[in-house]
Amino acid sequence: MDLIFSKSGLCSVASSTVSSALPVTGNFSGSATMMCPWSISAFMVRFAIRPNFNTGQPRDKAGIDTAEAAVGLARQNFAAVATARANVANAESQLGLAQRSLSYSLVFSPIDGYVAERTADLGEYVSPSAKVATIVRINPLRVRIDIPEQAIPAVNIGQSVSVTTSAWPDRNFSGRIARISPNVTPTSRTLTVEAEIENGSGALRPGQFATVRILQSRDQPAVLVPSRAVRTESGVSRVFVIKDGRAQERLVQLGQTEGDLVEIKSGVAADELVATSNIEQLGDGMAVKQ
Repeated sequence: MDLIFSKSGLCSVASSTVSSALPVTGNFSGSATMMCPWSISAFMVRFAIRPNFNTGQPRDKAGIDTAEAAVGLARQNFAAVATARANVANAESQLGLAQRSLSYSLVFSPIDGYVAERTADLGEYVSPSAKVATIVRINPLRVRIDIPEQAIPAVNIGQSVSVTTSAWPDRNFSGRIARISPNVTPTSRTLTVEAEIENGSGALRPGQFATVRILQSRDQPAVLVPSRAVRTESGVSRVFVIKDGRAQERLVQLGQTEGDLVEIKSGVAADELVATSNIEQLGDGMAVKQ
């Protein structure tokens, strides 16, 4: 049996090229995948996301409003905390000022000593610059000495001094030169020297007048007579030398004092005989029996 084809059922065979390919299978995945972790520990009360949820679409308005309200509340709480911290800092500053003012209510002496003067009374209002007391340290004591210009080379720091007072005529108080002024006083032509005197017994008091002797390193020859042999009137000192049975009046210049002896710088020579008793009754040329 022969098959009969019409012209529409027939076609010509053409020659061409085809691409070679290796057939395989695979799985599709998104171009980016991210994990969405939770930030705090809490119970889930509403879950706005679900499978096949498009995050690029507009979000839930109600959820956004709730989150923004929470953020606003947090900001208010943070502002309240900042205000509270500022109040705490202000309170601490006020506390420090109050404690400092309280400490100022007590006056502490900067040195160990005795209260020489109290210038404020109980109930009196005092200002910050007002003096309420004067404190004096009496050991050691300081004594200021005016040295004549011609004696300046004989004075040095550390030099020993001996001090006597009218209150204690039989006692000598020792000390040393501590400070020497760098300049001479123009009006008096003297050099101010400050000595420190040991006063452990407290016998000396500030304000007392003192006679100071600056001890020299070398002894010098001197003429000494008993102090009772000297008669001083109107600033003029004299002694009576007994010679050839008569009293000779001599005007003398006095120097240092050594206990009961006084130095005679001029007017009397060594080994001369001077009267030590009844000198008020003696006169120049008066006969004297020994």
